[in-house]
Amino acid sequence: MPYLLCLCAAAVAPGQDQEKASGKVSAQLDDPREILKKAQAAMSKTKAVSYNVRYRGTRWIETYVSAAEGSVMLGELSEHDIPRFRCEIKLTAPGVKESVELTAGSDGDLYYLIDKKNKTVYADIDEAVLGASNRDAQRVLMREFVAKEPLAEALKVETIELKPSEKVGDQDCYQVSIVRPERGETRLFVSKQDWLPRKVVRVYKDPERGEGSTVLELNDLIAETKCDLKKFKLVVPKGFKKTDDFAP
Repeated sequence: MPYLLCLCAAAVAPGQDQEKASGKVSAQLDDPREILKKAQAAMSKTKAVSYNVRYRGTRWIETYVSAAEGSVMLGELSEHDIPRFRCEIKLTAPGVKESVELTAGSDGDLYYLIDKKNKTVYADIDEAVLGASNRDAQRVLMREFVAKEPLAEALKVETIELKPSEKVGDQDCYQVSIVRPERGETRLFVSKQDWLPRKVVRVYKDPERGEGSTVLELNDLIAETKCDLKKFKLVVPKGFKKTDDFAP
């Protein structure tokens, strides 16, 4: 999972420039569904995003997931509904002091993993080419940004509650709790400035170990209304070998 790359275009979230120009300040909302709808509208205008990411587990979950930090780019889905992404992250497995650097991506057709340690690029149309790193890479991708209908499933949930606001980085955020009986609770932190998410907490409850969670935090978010496809293309570094074998 996890990715410092930046998209080159305007560094303003959709709608944010108009709001600043008008001098309007968003009024505080107390309806969590209305907050999700505003987030949905803002994300629907987004065709690509980049952000710095931190991912970790808390309490007993910490022993099951690798901590990750780095940078991520996400782009609109390809005609085959394959996500475009590129992440550069540093992974630290539970109980391990040494971190591993990982670069993984997809241009909407070809998946690739760049192994800097072994100077090898694994590339294929099958997502399995990412090997054991695939799961870690997926965890730092917030796919809702480029989904066809962002937050559509969340808005169908019966139990949606507003919890106390929190600061995520430099963003003051609404905290919306979405509870699915079969999947547990998800807490979405939505910026009061541009209505785009900055953090996702997934809560897991165990009868014996109590509550644990995973935390995905986004900072330095840049949202774009256009997607530069070239940014997701694989470039094989000089001196690296390329193979269609699956990464270990």
